[in-house]
Amino acid sequence: MEIIRSIEERMLNMEGEVKKERMEVARMADVIKERLQNAEKGEKERERMEADIREHRVRMEEKRRNDTVRKEILKAQESEKEMEKKVGAAMEQVKILDLDFGKLIEKKEVIEKAAIELIQENVKLSDRQEWEWNIKRSRVYVLGKTTKEKEFEGRKIFTVPILIRCSCAGDKQGLERIIRNAGIRVSFHWPTEMLEYVKGIRERVEGMGSGGQEEFVRVRAVREEGELFLRADVRRKEGGRFRWVGDWKCPPLDRVLWEVATDILTPYCRSADVGNRN
Repeated sequence: MEIIRSIEERMLNMEGEVKKERMEVARMADVIKERLQNAEKGEKERERMEADIREHRVRMEEKRRNDTVRKEILKAQESEKEMEKKVGAAMEQVKILDLDFGKLIEKKEVIEKAAIELIQENVKLSDRQEWEWNIKRSRVYVLGKTTKEKEFEGRKIFTVPILIRCSCAGDKQGLERIIRNAGIRVSFHWPTEMLEYVKGIRERVEGMGSGGQEEFVRVRAVREEGELFLRADVRRKEGGRFRWVGDWKCPPLDRVLWEVATDILTPYCRSADVGNRN
């Protein structure tokens, strides 16, 4: 009986120990489970943080690109304004061609004085008062070092281009009308930076089916409602009315920006059928 009791006690003790072991195993299992859950949360947190960092980098790169584009746009706009200032200044000037000075003259002050006298001799009586008022407000420049001999309308003349800079665009328009009425040839004095662009407009007009050998292409600067445009018109060489082809905006003064544009010579607006427009 004693042996049985001892065995029973041992069995009870073993059961208690087994129960403790099971409880410890269960506790360890809970600890491991908690650790796994924390590790899983940590991995998800790490993945979320990495995704946030990637998204932030994408946003920063996009912002950098947008800032660069905005800066380039502002740079181009400022450069266009600089070119518009040059063209606007040219709109206050009258360029006079093929004045016959009759001989070689080397001193510019002599050429300037002779130019005014030659024009005044041909100014119509009805325009004389306006001419005298306008020329007093203007400056005369010689676009060359001396007069040079050339063939003009079947005869030899000594000439040099003359530039008259008026006080404003309105004065320029009046002076140009007076000089044209006097039978003297006038022209628009484009800034040097614009010459290639104006040539490109003429070529584009010809590519649009106008100009060529039968038509004269005129490119001029106009201002409408405060905006400056480069207007191209065509007219048959034997005469007739000018027909509007299209308007262009001034290009940037910075020539490097010309290369950035997809097509710098794309018209701002154009006529579908070259309609009538003066």
